[in-house]
Amino acid sequence: MDAVSQLQKCLEALLSAILKQAKTNFGVPMAGMTHMQHAQPILLSHFLLAHGEAFARDATRMQHAAASADACPMGSGALAGNSFGIDRNAIARGLGFSRITANSLDAVSDRDFALDYLFALTGIATHLSRFAEDFVVFASQEFSYVILPDEYSTGSSLMPQKKNPDAWELVRGKTGRITGALLGLLTTLKGLPTSYQRDLQEDKEALFAAHDQVADMLRVAAGALASTKFHVNRLLTAASNPTLLATEAADYLVRKGIPFRQAHDIVGKMLRDAEKQGVSFTALPLEKLKQISAAFEADFAASLSVDAALAAKKVPGGTAPDAVRAAIEDLEARLNKKVNKTGAKP
Repeated sequence: MDAVSQLQKCLEALLSAILKQAKTNFGVPMAGMTHMQHAQPILLSHFLLAHGEAFARDATRMQHAAASADACPMGSGALAGNSFGIDRNAIARGLGFSRITANSLDAVSDRDFALDYLFALTGIATHLSRFAEDFVVFASQEFSYVILPDEYSTGSSLMPQKKNPDAWELVRGKTGRITGALLGLLTTLKGLPTSYQRDLQEDKEALFAAHDQVADMLRVAAGALASTKFHVNRLLTAASNPTLLATEAADYLVRKGIPFRQAHDIVGKMLRDAEKQGVSFTALPLEKLKQISAAFEADFAASLSVDAALAAKKVPGGTAPDAVRAAIEDLEARLNKKVNKTGAKP
């Protein structure tokens, strides 16, 4: 199996784990965050699919890297070409290349194909690191969103009550190696004169090591995710915090004809009044709301629920159940198309 196919299969395994968790936990809400602050309710499946899209782009980058390397340099000689009239195209076909390199001098000094592959590997590692960070955070007592699988965790050497997210931390930590490999080769190539130089042999060690590391990282991430259990009640509790519905309150006023900037200010005043009274803004009586804005009507309370907030985001790519269901089907179809091309099973 060639290197790109191996990585593609590892990516497909991780995407399959993401899809399985998205299906298993479909309909489970969570508190979506911006700036690491609870922001709006979203579906857990929507969160998982966000990472799925990133890894799907990585699969595309791997294909581009393979295309970049699909040029045969045989026949270029040391730098000037070949004096014996060999059939370079026949050699390329025999070796499985789709084309030959266009310039012998460029062919002996080009390492763009290695840079493209390392860039693709760095993209995968970066996305894995962000994925890992989310699960490290979710496993903390402050969140308690997930139950770490024993086979991908360890206990503390000192504190017997702990279960540490070692697998995710190691995935996150190894990303620096991959980024370093890319930067190392870029630095090696910077300033080299045209034609072959001995410095160019430095492409191999970092490239091969980065490939092996990313393959292992993907396998560990896929296994850890597949074995993870989610605290559904904890996720629902966090998503049900009334403050997450403040944007829905502003959207309600917009639907009543108030410009969003004004609606934002009105909801801000409503939140401040509720805070002074020590109650949730959803508990304010209609009479009090009308003192803030005459646009509030009896249907306001019914619009403030997690289900209503989710259902309202029904645009393609949104977090409404129907939109997320369509996104699951779309990602699954794309994955199956890739699998059918390689003959592998997800």
